[in-house]
Amino acid sequence: MNDRNVIQNFVNNFRKQIYPYLRSGAGIKCTIYPAVEEGAILEFSVGEHEVNTDKYLDDYSTVNEAIKSIKQSAFGGDMDAFNFEGTNYILEDKRIILIKGSDSEKYWGENAAMNDVKEIIRNAKAES
Repeated sequence: MNDRNVIQNFVNNFRKQIYPYLRSGAGIKCTIYPAVEEGAILEFSVGEHEVNTDKYLDDYSTVNEAIKSIKQSAFGGDMDAFNFEGTNYILEDKRIILIKGSDSEKYWGENAAMNDVKEIIRNAKAES
């Protein structure tokens, strides 16, 4: 996904949907790893002293290439062997990482942001 307008609208909607679940004064920094072929990875860092900023990195060929550059412990081994479809979630270290393996409006619209937040909150409650 290399349409920055679509990505930015999703990021803005995601923030709007998740803020009611955060402590007062918390901010969300987002690093965007766009993929040329399809999809993107959105790395949200949440914290009391985070400033709401968005940083777009250079395009990666695939989300598999992008995930290799992110320090995370959910996936390992041969990243080229993974097939990311839809939205995949990683919750760790005060970060929310969304791996979106499609350019479909279904995964990038306002309803998608709302559904992603609901899924993250459901998973966070299950882990606590």
